Amino acid sequence: MLDIVRTYLETEKRKRVQTKEIEGFLMDILGAESYWKHGGYEALAKVYQELEAEGLLRPVKASGWNGKIPALFNTYQRLTPRAELDSLLKEKLLTFYHPNIRTSYYLEHPRDYEEDEPFILKMDAFLKQDNDVAFNSDLTINERSFQLFQNEKWLASAHGKSVLGRIGLTLENLRCYPTYEPFFYYRHGRNASLQKNALIVENKDTFFSFKSLFQAGVYAWEDLAFDLLIYGEGQKIEHSFAFFGELEEYRGCVTRFYYFGDLDPKGIAIWYQLKQQYQVEIQPARLFYEDLIQQYGHVAPLRTKKQSCPKEGERAFLAYFSPEVQGRIVELLQHDRYLPQEGLNGQRLRQLSQGGEA
Repeated sequence: MLDIVRTYLETEKRKRVQTKEIEGFLMDILGAESYWKHGGYEALAKVYQELEAEGLLRPVKASGWNGKIPALFNTYQRLTPRAELDSLLKEKLLTFYHPNIRTSYYLEHPRDYEEDEPFILKMDAFLKQDNDVAFNSDLTINERSFQLFQNEKWLASAHGKSVLGRIGLTLENLRCYPTYEPFFYYRHGRNASLQKNALIVENKDTFFSFKSLFQAGVYAWEDLAFDLLIYGEGQKIEHSFAFFGELEEYRGCVTRFYYFGDLDPKGIAIWYQLKQQYQVEIQPARLFYEDLIQQYGHVAPLRTKKQSCPKEGERAFLAYFSPEVQGRIVELLQHDRYLPQEGLNGQRLRQLSQGGEA
């Protein structure tokens, strides 16, 4: 019976197996009569004990007991047996590689080393090269990845990140750096102060309306003057925001960020994800949202697509507004209505503006 269950586990692709399925498999193979002659369920329970002791099965306790005697859990996790560490491999892991490469993980997980070795060898060769002109300058992550592995995506892939973590290497060790998706931006460059204000807008038309106003010298609302206008391009800003660090004129400055997008679950979710992902204070541009509600809240159209926003994101967004405005936003969301930021067109934005040049 033990060998049959071993075979089942070796051929099963799922990581979790059901006790009743294994018992059914045994009955199909042996036949019901032979199954009971071999000890039946009690024998199966002993098989489970042996497989647990060998590290091949682990109970999923949350699945609960199966109600039989002796009790087994309803579900078990199928585990991969740990491979024995070859003495020659151990010596190689301890003595062969560059000092910057940690190999302790593979001493415990030699099976993983089989898959990772070709990549580790190439990184080891790179670290050991001495004044090789081809390797002595910093490259982008994709350039270095192709140079070393003939795969420009590997270093940034899940497997690449995993291997780097296992051996304790950084991109800096490999003399390469990540690049960021750029965003479109416009600046009027009139503020010499080290305190800057940046406005991120979700959609293209609104970006161009603000840009036209900036060019006309209109860049302040309620005594808040914006120095930089960023086109978020919907959710793309979640990936491209890091590009802000490439803007040299803003290095060393303290920049306050404001966000204006569609007033719907997706727009709020973009703001919240951006704020969480980069751990930067990004305030909703209250004036614009409040005026949007004031102008069009009573005729807000129904959403045609299902959207969602984490509850904590919605609560965080609402916290920036007065109780009255909070109530109107909640009502809007609960009734599946939305307000696109395009409701605040260029003409209305000019009317709302204060300060700036005539």
